[in-house]
Amino acid sequence: MSFPVPPEITIAPGGTITCKLRVERGDFKERIPFDVANLPHGVIVDDIGLSGVLITENQTERTIFLRAEPWVGEQSRTFFATAQVDGNQVSLPMVLHVKK
Repeated sequence: MSFPVPPEITIAPGGTITCKLRVERGDFKERIPFDVANLPHGVIVDDIGLSGVLITENQTERTIFLRAEPWVGEQSRTFFATAQVDGNQVSLPMVLHVKK
């Protein structure tokens, strides 16, 4: 059995990058709130508003913004998103590289 190679993205300390979060809804028609977990200390999901990371009823994707504080050291970390509905399914992992 083989596993897919996780996608990789790179952010610079003090920088911001975008990612897309996509879902396959099947029969599920409700809004889907997400938590994004295992980001390095000092890297946050930015500009999420009052509702947090949310894919609304009529959407299948959302662009999120990751922001790294200027003091974040170089590192690589696997992170993922967890749906907060319908069994708390998780995304495939991605690898975030913090590089100057």
